[in-house]
Amino acid sequence: MHRMAALQRDAQGRGARVVGLVADAGPAREAVAGGGAWPVLGDPSRDVLSALGLWRADAGIATPSLLVFDRFGTERGASPDAMRASA
Repeated sequence: MHRMAALQRDAQGRGARVVGLVADAGPAREAVAGGGAWPVLGDPSRDVLSALGLWRADAGIATPSLLVFDRFGTERGASPDAMRASA
């Protein structure tokens, strides 16, 4: 969790925000209620995860990933293990 806190501080220093995205709204509510360092958004329709190529419909799970978007919404990078479902 130390690395994620450092990521959050670095992002804030650059004027960016870190948010989590999960397929189920339940974990999103739990993370916010648990006082997480950043908001976690639920995507029960999987529309956003699918648009990002992170929803693995065959397995019924989202691929854990870290994506970086600039202030205009352009993707600027992804974690090496962000194996896209479309790839």
